[in-house]
Amino acid sequence: MQEENLKLNWPVIKGIIMESSRHIRTIHAHMKKAIAAQDRNLKFAFAPESCEKWYVMITNLKGGSDEYVFTDENEANGTGRSDGTGEFIFTLEIPAEFPAKPPKFKAITPTGLFTVGEYICIHIGTYHSQNYLPGIGLYGFVKQIEGGMTYWQELKHGLGIREDHARTNKAAFARASRQYNATHHPDIVALLYSHYDDYSRDWPAANVNDGTQL
Repeated sequence: MQEENLKLNWPVIKGIIMESSRHIRTIHAHMKKAIAAQDRNLKFAFAPESCEKWYVMITNLKGGSDEYVFTDENEANGTGRSDGTGEFIFTLEIPAEFPAKPPKFKAITPTGLFTVGEYICIHIGTYHSQNYLPGIGLYGFVKQIEGGMTYWQELKHGLGIREDHARTNKAAFARASRQYNATHHPDIVALLYSHYDDYSRDWPAANVNDGTQL
């Protein structure tokens, strides 16, 4: 009886395996596309436990009016001062229905805009999936997050968005981001930099995307 049931169920089991395999291949294809964009403002890495979870670091973010830029004393550059930007890490959780449905995402570095560790509601995210266009891909989705941070004045209050985000000192959050990540997420930082150094090694300098190209 058990053998008969196994035979009867095998087409279903085979279909599940094939669908799972297709899903994984799709995610890997999207990682390849994200890397192929050669965007020096973003770093991507699969989480060690699953390719259905990505770590993404947004760097070199200035904001619409340089509100994420901080200035430090720096004798080495001859002027006594230098500008810096933050390193903000997010997680993407990719559902089994992707690319038909968008990923969920969280900020795990304080940004002054999003609540750390909470799922975030944006206009094309899980909570507004009717606005999501599958064709933008995961790279395009991350660029939407980056755009939301740049043009934060246009964000409404919602899940995962700080109620006081219009009043926060974003440069202060950018300044504190590296130390926060070093304290709370050293393994993730190491993973992101290791992957970035590996996949960007052969990028021609003249072709590197400054973040403005999709």
